[in-house]
Formats: sequence, structure tokens, C-alpha cells
Amino acid sequence: MGEQIEAKLAYGEMQEAWHLLKGWYQVTEDRAPRPCYKAMAKQNGKRTEIYDKAQPPGEPIPINIQPFEIDGSVPKEPEIRVVVNGMHNGGAGEASGVKADHIK
Repeated sequence: MGEQIEAKLAYGEMQEAWHLLKGWYQVTEDRAPRPCYKAMAKQNGKRTEIYDKAQPPGEPIPINIQPFEIDGSVPKEPEIRVVVNGMHNGGAGEASGVKADHIK
């Protein structure tokens, strides 16, 4: 490979010598070479096919309860006090990091 690169340099073919050197380096290094654009397009096509929304197979799961309204109003202070007093002290905070001790 070295002789080919030196021959290209001797003839002034710098671009071709660079391509040979770059190819040699990619073969000798430990990581995998970057995929070509066609391979990336094929992978992206498969990925979008996998994650596209699809209708579930078979019959829908039956719902055996009657729909009901959910009260979305802001709770009053007495309701909040009951819930806060029922919280255990010393526990780890949830995803927000807020502990029962902080609220109390």
C-alpha cells in the first residue's frame, strides 16, 4: 500500500494518494467505518417502518365500565391538608425531588 501511495505522490496525483491513505487508515483503525449514504437511507427506511403508527391486529379490547366524569377543579384547602398529613416523612422525593417534609 505504501508503494502505491508513494507512486501517486511521485506523479503529483495528490488526490488519489490521499484517497489511498485514507482507505488504508480506515482499514487499520479499530472502529467501524461510517456507513455509506445508501446504507443510511435503507436503515432510516426500516426505522421509520418500525416506528410508524399501525392499527392493532384483531378485535378491540372490550370496555366493561360506563364512562364517568372526572372532577378537574382545583382542590380546596381541607382536601390538601388531609393528603399532606397522610404523607410519610423521611421518604425520597418523587421525580420532582420534592419530599413530604418540604410540603409540610
